[in-house]
Amino acid sequence: MKLSSEQLRAVTHGEGPALIIAGPGSGKTAVLTRRIKYLIEEHGVLPEQILTITFSRKAAEGMRSRFTDLCEDTFYPVTFGTFHSVFFQIINRIYHYNTGDIATLRQKREYMKRALKQALSLDRVETELADSLLRSVAYYKNCNESVKTDSDTGLSEEQFKRVYKAYRDIQITANKIDFEDMLLIVRNLFKKNEEILNEYRNRYRYILIDEYQDINDIQFDIVRMLSFPSNNLFAVGDDDQSIYGFRGSRSEIMLKFADMYPDAVRIELSINYRCADKIIEAAGRVISENKIRFDKKITGNGTHEGCVSLIGFADRDKEDEWYIEMLTKLTADRTDSGRSDIAVFLRTNREASRYAELCRNAGIDCDMREAFYDPYKTVTYKDIYHYLFLAEFVANMIAQDICEIGRTQQQRKHARSGESSCYALMMRTDRLQRIRLIKLPVEHLFPIMNKPVRYLNRKNILCDEVSIEGLKDIYCDRPYMNGVLDRFATELSEMCDMDMYSRVNFIRKGIGYDEYVMNELAADKASYDEYTENADWIQERTRAFKSVSELDRYASEYEDMMNESVDDTKIPEGAVHIMTYHASKGLEFDKVILPHLNEGSVPHKRSTGTEQTEEERRMFYVAMTRAINELYMSYVSGKGNSKCLPSRFIMPLIGQNPTVRMNSAKVRP
Repeated sequence: MKLSSEQLRAVTHGEGPALIIAGPGSGKTAVLTRRIKYLIEEHGVLPEQILTITFSRKAAEGMRSRFTDLCEDTFYPVTFGTFHSVFFQIINRIYHYNTGDIATLRQKREYMKRALKQALSLDRVETELADSLLRSVAYYKNCNESVKTDSDTGLSEEQFKRVYKAYRDIQITANKIDFEDMLLIVRNLFKKNEEILNEYRNRYRYILIDEYQDINDIQFDIVRMLSFPSNNLFAVGDDDQSIYGFRGSRSEIMLKFADMYPDAVRIELSINYRCADKIIEAAGRVISENKIRFDKKITGNGTHEGCVSLIGFADRDKEDEWYIEMLTKLTADRTDSGRSDIAVFLRTNREASRYAELCRNAGIDCDMREAFYDPYKTVTYKDIYHYLFLAEFVANMIAQDICEIGRTQQQRKHARSGESSCYALMMRTDRLQRIRLIKLPVEHLFPIMNKPVRYLNRKNILCDEVSIEGLKDIYCDRPYMNGVLDRFATELSEMCDMDMYSRVNFIRKGIGYDEYVMNELAADKASYDEYTENADWIQERTRAFKSVSELDRYASEYEDMMNESVDDTKIPEGAVHIMTYHASKGLEFDKVILPHLNEGSVPHKRSTGTEQTEEERRMFYVAMTRAINELYMSYVSGKGNSKCLPSRFIMPLIGQNPTVRMNSAKVRP
């Protein structure tokens, strides 16, 4: 590989700090491996004195492999690793920590549940809440325990700090650490013990960091101490690809590199060897809307023009139809170019799972890079399912009664003509009264009987079935319960004549399940938004089913179907790759589809403020620049019955970019 002048300048940089701004497809790995070889063979640096840090084990192994191939038969003992692996070796040597001291996810969940119960006097803690707090704890630690938590849990700052202290106490008592603790321990060690710090300074005289835009405060503190005073720090990254703010990463650390190191050399790798020219131009228009960034001009190498299409649809059903038609055409037309030629990227795992389901139902082979999201495992689905089961159970019992009354009436030849009507007889026997007498299975009643609140206690119900009249008898000493239970009977009666979709809508709006959840999550808007997204998804899915048994069967099949999408042994050659924007980082594909570019999805509805919005735009930029030759994007235009608005991120492309082919219906690549 022949290096460009920019690449060569980076490879042959001498002493002192250097910031290498490496855009998408700019050959940064080639620059890093060749620089290491240059330092050893041309600059006389001992291989043992070179430390190369990446942000994932896979990237570290890939870098080591590329370097080994570059050096052919010569072995150089350069250290390659992640922040965590490198610093774990330090605390292993100094404090004798071993891998058994690292808490597993199950252990951390257990510690967090205990901490929540202790700090907030909670009786029961859901796993989802514990996981959310664990993410917030990790973020807090990564930010040097010096910022407000980024918690989505609805806890106040004071509550979070109580929970955090309880969690840390439990963790310390158990003699366990987590990955974030490794960095805190090394940071504190270097601050307190200059002798050990100097030992590692002498050991690692040259430090190279890949994906520098993803560094967080505590990692930077350690690197700055370790590289001082020679400051032989070679930082490679792209501020436009900083997308891990939820881990505490801050692009500002890269942007302020010159402030930290005034004598630093800055080199820009501005040629994108991956993407076609039209893709580079479209992506450049998008990312240039960000204000907090290095101004740069990325160009292609002029070898291919490529294709970019942006398509708007009146509603999501039409967008889904196009998506399947597009994939069907692309998979049929592709040449034998390998498994990685077509990919679909979505903002969230939930959306990725939705599109994988569309593929599976259409008979298109696909695989998911991440674990799939299963909406049928959520509390929301389970509650709605129990309501639907009870509604159908009651409706079936009433239908049986009508048939029985009809058969009986036919046998009564002496009956008056007015009594021959089944409807009239049903009205006379009072359907509502009949519903009050139907014995409901408690396995479906218990989970939802107080959603919304009905003041029922399962301890008072000692049998497997109970009728509403039976419940009235149990609560006969509480007159107000008659009205509560009569309303429940009326709700069941009203659902008898509805289809599945209408029943779910009635459960949410008529019975008040939405309002119940909103009150439960009053302090946690983010979680309520997530609930709404789940409930909308489930409600829409019920259109395809005529009975609860059909829905239940599909829910069971869904897990098996989606498991095949993440099981490498069951994924056919040439399957379409479906993943989130985050998971696409570092990958490349010949053809990329970015569907549903609408507000609330892209950017995500939880993103507020300039900083979060700019990170969301960077994620979109990363997704766009994974495409080598063809990039297809779609959105719902907001016309017709749709309330969707096109994403603000695609506004620079709508009607303003001659490289983007605009279509109103179907794309013709």
